[in-house]
Amino acid sequence: MEDKHTNDQHRKASLRGKGREIFFGAKTTGEDARADASAETAPDLTADESAALQDLLTEPSAVPSAPPTEPLPYPDEANAAASSERQEALPLGERVPNLPAAELSAPSEPPHPDVQALEPEMPEIWSGENAPPETVAVVPSGDEGGLAPLAEGQLAWEDPFAHRGQRPEADQLFPETEAADPALLYMLVDDEHIRQLFTLIEQLLNELAMGCRAPSEVLDAYQKDLLHANSLLLASRENYDDARAIVYRVRGEISRQRQIEANIKRYRPLLLNYYLGWGVTLVVLFLLKALFVGVAEAVGVNTVSALYYPALFGIAGALLSGFFTLERHTSILRDFDPMHITWYLLNPLLGGVMGVLMFLLIAIANEDLLSETASFSEVIIADLLCLAAGMNQSYVLQRLDALRQRYGGAAAARDANDNTPPAPPQST
Repeated sequence: MEDKHTNDQHRKASLRGKGREIFFGAKTTGEDARADASAETAPDLTADESAALQDLLTEPSAVPSAPPTEPLPYPDEANAAASSERQEALPLGERVPNLPAAELSAPSEPPHPDVQALEPEMPEIWSGENAPPETVAVVPSGDEGGLAPLAEGQLAWEDPFAHRGQRPEADQLFPETEAADPALLYMLVDDEHIRQLFTLIEQLLNELAMGCRAPSEVLDAYQKDLLHANSLLLASRENYDDARAIVYRVRGEISRQRQIEANIKRYRPLLLNYYLGWGVTLVVLFLLKALFVGVAEAVGVNTVSALYYPALFGIAGALLSGFFTLERHTSILRDFDPMHITWYLLNPLLGGVMGVLMFLLIAIANEDLLSETASFSEVIIADLLCLAAGMNQSYVLQRLDALRQRYGGAAAARDANDNTPPAPPQST
């Protein structure tokens, strides 16, 4: 067929009707597809060249064709599929959002040069003096009950009978003894002694479980010591002495606890009635100030009017601290000792003395208190300080004794230096 533009007699390649195959690829496979593709895309060839090309394409290929493979997924698609498979078994609340691979693998921006200059080249090492303070674990002090107010882990009043140390454990109190002589060991520690000690351990455990009234932490400590003694006795006959010491220690503490319960039952009602009587008396004294002040002024003591309320507030503070201390040692700690009854009896009187002393110390800075010309707010502040002094009379006495030792010791040292005779001159 003659082309009207070139007047060429040869056949030209045509793309007519091939748009779909160009975009989506040919659907035919095998030799026909390769022949059609070569025929459609072949340039202008002669008859001989076309025949040679057709023969070349129709020859069987020596290299086996690879099986068709699926296209590899992109990295972000693979990560999303894997993460979704792993998260299918997780609850909804524990699943994490699938971030694209571009965000996960994107390099972080370098910091600003000014920021890099602030970073030290070597790790910073603290010296012993400039080291930051170590964090101290706060240990709870336990339940002190509703009548024992706490302020930052400390009691709001001074408890004169507070424990200064903790109960040591059995393995710390009784160290391991030396090895015993086998002959003496089997002669003195026979099977009967071991059985008796085992029986005593069982009796003490039953008593702890049934009839011992003590705080829970004390009972736990007793049971721990008995368990330790039992394990020592089961380990070897040579541990008989250590186990017996631990058992008799617990036995003595249980007996002491039983005696404490008897003392609490006997003295607690008496002391409560005593403090109740003081409370009624204190109310009467507050109401009868004019009577007592008039009697004192008639005698010639004119300062009673100024010191009357401070003394009563000191007594009130002492009654509060005494009642809180009694409640703490009889109901909470349960370690009441009758040897301290004298303190409970004299506590209100000593509180009145502490109130007067505190008022006199405040009057040194404000003379209007003694002349009773101070304002109402100044009088209230002074009375509250007297109340605090009555509640913490032991603390006030300790501070006064510390001042006495400091200045009294310095004065005694000066007197000793003045009375020391000069050293004789040394002969050369």
